[in-house]
Amino acid sequence: MVCPYYGRLHYLQRTSWVTKVTYNVRYELYFCIKSDVMNNQMTRHLFLFALLFSSFSALKAQENKMVEVLTPAEFKKAIEKDTLQLIDVRTAAEFEEGAIPNAMNIDYFLEAEFNAAFEKLDKTQPVYLYCRSGSRSAKSAIRLQELGFEKIYELEGGFMSWPYKSVNN
Repeated sequence: MVCPYYGRLHYLQRTSWVTKVTYNVRYELYFCIKSDVMNNQMTRHLFLFALLFSSFSALKAQENKMVEVLTPAEFKKAIEKDTLQLIDVRTAAEFEEGAIPNAMNIDYFLEAEFNAAFEKLDKTQPVYLYCRSGSRSAKSAIRLQELGFEKIYELEGGFMSWPYKSVNN
């Protein structure tokens, strides 16, 4: 018999302590059987967790179908178009320190101004978002979905990951 925790059980062939050997063998067998039952329960729990996690992931993926996260190289290539809705959702102070050229600053933290500024934009055209590290742009993307924007692109890692830094004129 093989135990998942102890390996093979050892049976002593010659000893005068037969009762002690019998006790040890029974204890190890009981422990192995109990371990197998616990492993089955744990396997079931892990399976249920994986099932729930994949269900939530599928829902999240379906919900964020309109949002696509781009690497800095992909983002740079995508924003080289003439007509573009490139939005920096950092604060004005952060924007003044440096930004991607042709970006419009709409502060995420100023909710009323944020909503009013986005209402003026074309909801059928793609919107390119970035912030300092990617957190505010992800939250902004959710707001934009609620406002009815059809296609939203985010810069992965935010402006901190942008290797093509320059000062906005």
